[in-house]
Amino acid sequence: MKTNIFVTDIDGTLFDENGKINDLALLALEKLQGKAIRVLATGRSLPSLRTFIKENFPADYLVLSCGVGIVRNSSNQILKTNFLDYKKVLEISDFLKNEGLSFSIQFPLPENHKMYFWKGRIHPEDFLFRINKYDGEAFDLKMFEIKNMEYSQIISVVDDVKEAIKLINLLKEKFRDINIIRSTSPVNHQSVWVEIQNKDASKSSGLKQLLEILEIENPNICGIGNDYNDLDFLEICKQAYIVDNSPEELKNKFQTVPSVKMGGVYHACKNSGFCEDL
Repeated sequence: MKTNIFVTDIDGTLFDENGKINDLALLALEKLQGKAIRVLATGRSLPSLRTFIKENFPADYLVLSCGVGIVRNSSNQILKTNFLDYKKVLEISDFLKNEGLSFSIQFPLPENHKMYFWKGRIHPEDFLFRINKYDGEAFDLKMFEIKNMEYSQIISVVDDVKEAIKLINLLKEKFRDINIIRSTSPVNHQSVWVEIQNKDASKSSGLKQLLEILEIENPNICGIGNDYNDLDFLEICKQAYIVDNSPEELKNKFQTVPSVKMGGVYHACKNSGFCEDL
């Protein structure tokens, strides 16, 4: 018998922009217990996630920061990490500085909310918001040197979508051994976060690594998301859904279910056939 896996993104899919979860979506995750392995795949760091999802939340595993780490939800046990090495961080930092861009270098798990930051010629409000939010845990590279250690990811915030795509293409051309993820900002829901990571760090890679850890072969995977950073994991799901509040470009690729506020996760779970009592 195949093992059922239910994977959901968080921001804009499970929780709305106000950090609220639809009652039906929560019920669906509770009903899945014992019937499917429940995985939350998010772009958030663990400290950021824990501001509203605690260890008793109905989920089994967390794929954090778009695949930077895999954590057991009930215990915060780190099962896998995928980091950028120090030398690569320096190379990418120099490139972004030369482009005049603002960026942050996130510390390793489990404290990857901490960061070094560089204010370039262009520093979007979204970028400044993050620096102020983590005041005391965000260190200006004009005052501090980058320590010789591994890092979780580098994030450059770009307001203009076309400029963000241009940056992504430049990075792909210059650096062949990294993974670049496009995400819509969870802060203002408009800016583009260009997330630069280890080549093995993505939501799909994190999911595959989790299956290896659990020694699960040929699983029955149902997934749901709402943004560009969900594309890679949705493409490996047997059943893939996108909530109605997603960009039209993504809604054309996958089956659409009601919006996050209307409990889209519930409908995806019901359609999956994992829960006969939904």
